[in-house]
Amino acid sequence: MYEVQEEPYYLQVSITGDVDHQALYEAHSALMQHPQYPYKNSLWVFDTEFVCGFSNIDMFEMVSRIKALYPVGGTKEKCALLASNNFHYAFLKLFSEEAEREGVPFLVKPFRSFLEAKAWLMTERPASSGMKRAL
Repeated sequence: MYEVQEEPYYLQVSITGDVDHQALYEAHSALMQHPQYPYKNSLWVFDTEFVCGFSNIDMFEMVSRIKALYPVGGTKEKCALLASNNFHYAFLKLFSEEAEREGVPFLVKPFRSFLEAKAWLMTERPASSGMKRAL
């Protein structure tokens, strides 16, 4: 199950329960349909009830999907991924590294703290940071 909500400085996707690759794609589609998706950073919150029902192959396909469907002219710079346990954090870290390697047009970073994730999303990137990186 998922929910997309607009916060003042980012879009939040809350994920809970058993999530297979189809449910993950549906959550991503709902996020992309939000009118602020190309412009606002995003925070994906995987809560304590989240059960990962998708594989690493599905995860790599998601990276390709994000890259292919990112809107031309988008200015989004960051995506924070909040994990509720160490296993999910490791999985999200792997996802972030793959997103960067594949050249997703915005930074992706995993977190274990909501406050740290939120602070990171609200901090502007330095103008001299050059090309954008992944997720």
